Amino acid sequence: MAAYQRGQSVKLSVAFTDANGAAANPTMVTCKVEEPDKTETTYTSISVPAITNPSTGAFQLILAPDQSGNHTYRWTGTTGAAIAVDEDQFHVLLSMFA
Repeated sequence: MAAYQRGQSVKLSVAFTDANGAAANPTMVTCKVEEPDKTETTYTSISVPAITNPSTGAFQLILAPDQSGNHTYRWTGTTGAAIAVDEDQFHVLLSMFA
């Protein structure tokens, strides 16, 4: 699990492919992030910060988390009847400063 300092930029990324393994953009992409206090936030292309799409199939979200502890995130992409999902975690270190 990757570890970051509190307030440091964290780039979450995912790559979506079609049934043939070729890079593909889903119709809708969301990223749900659960913070250590169990607060959940769902990000989209119109949220702030927004999910970006730098190339076909590649999506990213840049956060600056302010809570120490384990953060869990889940990407979901929907293309027609197909749904692709990816989950992971990162850890934000406890700061020696208040």
